[in-house]
Amino acid sequence: MEALETQFLLKVKEKRQELNLAPLSHNLPLMDTLDSPKTQVASNYAEGQRNFSRVNLANQDLEGIDLSGACLVGANFFNCNLRGAKLEDCDLRLCNFQKSNLSGASLKRSNCEKARFLGTNLRNANLEQANLQEAVIEAVKCKRTNLKKALLTSINKSGRKRMIKIKYPCFIPLGEYDYEGLLQEYNLQYNRLKKAATIVMLCLLFGFLNFLAFRFQI
Repeated sequence: MEALETQFLLKVKEKRQELNLAPLSHNLPLMDTLDSPKTQVASNYAEGQRNFSRVNLANQDLEGIDLSGACLVGANFFNCNLRGAKLEDCDLRLCNFQKSNLSGASLKRSNCEKARFLGTNLRNANLEQANLQEAVIEAVKCKRTNLKKALLTSINKSGRKRMIKIKYPCFIPLGEYDYEGLLQEYNLQYNRLKKAATIVMLCLLFGFLNFLAFRFQI
């Protein structure tokens, strides 16, 4: 019996050598652990799986991944590279996008209610018709972000509901929102610039008057 097992193992070894396969080992990881998280998720998505609730993808490189229509409730994308990713029509409630790179990504029509965007890069991202109600949004980079018809009511870290403050320039047709918070931010910046300009003008005027006084004395 042992001789038959030895012959069988030798044949298997020879066959594996012909196919350039790795040696047999009881310590090899499972096949699904050999793939990157991006490959695993993309593969499951391609096979029809759409529910990735509470999946942990922190610190992963998911650049260009397409998960449109997927359920990602409570997913952790902390410090994740999602550059150019396609997350359209997704359920992204309670997702953590803290320190993630979403530049050029599309979250069009996605439900981002109560999601966390802390220090997130949203440059050139498309959030058209996205639901950002009660989202935690702080210190985001949103240059050239498309927020057309998005729901912009958010909540800050202290738990107080407020309007999202977006720095110019963004594609924001103000007439389509309750833009009270946006105007407050713009007015605040305008008043600061106005005050600085006034101080500069007064300094110039004071200098000019001193110049005239000195010249008149001569």
